[in-house]
Amino acid sequence: MYQQQRIQALIEWLRRDGQLTTKQIMAKFAVSRETARRDMMAIVKLGQAQRTHGGIVQTQKALPVLDYLERQHQFSDAKTAMAAAALPLIEPHMTLFLDVSTTVLALCQQLHEPATVFTDSLDNALTLATHPNIDLHLLGGRFEAKNRLFYSRDSLTTLANVTFDIAVLGTASLDAAGIYVNDDNDAAMKRQATAQARKVIVLAEHQKFQKQTPYLSARWADIDLLITDQALTANEKVPSDVSVIVAGQNA
Repeated sequence: MYQQQRIQALIEWLRRDGQLTTKQIMAKFAVSRETARRDMMAIVKLGQAQRTHGGIVQTQKALPVLDYLERQHQFSDAKTAMAAAALPLIEPHMTLFLDVSTTVLALCQQLHEPATVFTDSLDNALTLATHPNIDLHLLGGRFEAKNRLFYSRDSLTTLANVTFDIAVLGTASLDAAGIYVNDDNDAAMKRQATAQARKVIVLAEHQKFQKQTPYLSARWADIDLLITDQALTANEKVPSDVSVIVAGQNA
């Protein structure tokens, strides 16, 4: 296969998965490490990607924030690993807020310890309803189909009257100030849960530093732990008092 054909195939692959590694390219096309690096640099020069440690990610311009159902199967292995890293932090009989997030959904799928769980997520609730040890509280209101969450002022009031041992949040984007989403009601629910939590954990793929969404959900000062899928680069910084776990590397 000629380089131009590989590059076109790689761009399509990148648009589908959001990131590629040198090893993936070498295995897929049976090329050397140097050839894989040249192909990645060609994609970077086209403005389709940015270099990361060991690979490339889509550029911010090329990284749309997808709807919930579109995100559900993206980075699925990374989401499972991040959820597994969060699971040991949850002790039996804790009271939890589990956010609307495809990564937090992966945590719900693995959660079988006795716990009291509040969530505004339809998919979290459907998953946890099959777990007999979970005391489930689905926060009601108007259903927002795009992000598959429920919202009402009554739900905000409910959250304001509960103290959570842990709030586990997802996010659409990250920057130096904190975490963001693309829906103001979603952001309001996250902010209220954060205010009521003794510990706040964020689950987020590192590529969300390359995205931008408008509504601030939580500032880093309110967040205790970030669990992500790759070591952060020099441009992907969080404050020093926020702990960072890279899934699969901190065991």
